[in-house]
Amino acid sequence: MILLLYLIFALIGMGLAGVIASRNVILIVFSIEIIFLASIVFLAYGVTYNQSAYGSEMILAIWAVAALDAMVLVVIYLILSHIDSKFNIKEFLKSKG
Repeated sequence: MILLLYLIFALIGMGLAGVIASRNVILIVFSIEIIFLASIVFLAYGVTYNQSAYGSEMILAIWAVAALDAMVLVVIYLILSHIDSKFNIKEFLKSKG
């Protein structure tokens, strides 16, 4: 069980490192997806450890948010690829204002 907690913290660390270090929009969103995955694994770990049925609703809610996040990623990718952007956040913020 301790190895599962190490895996959870490693996933959160990789996700945070990706969000902090990357300038690419797609990589940032994928890093957020990794953090969502770690939170789902952590909730599943808590549900099995406490034998509680109330965590399953929270896991389904997080899966719904992660699916919505993936759909937003696809829309952002389609819009930016249509206007021939390089998916760089600094360029996007400069062009916005």
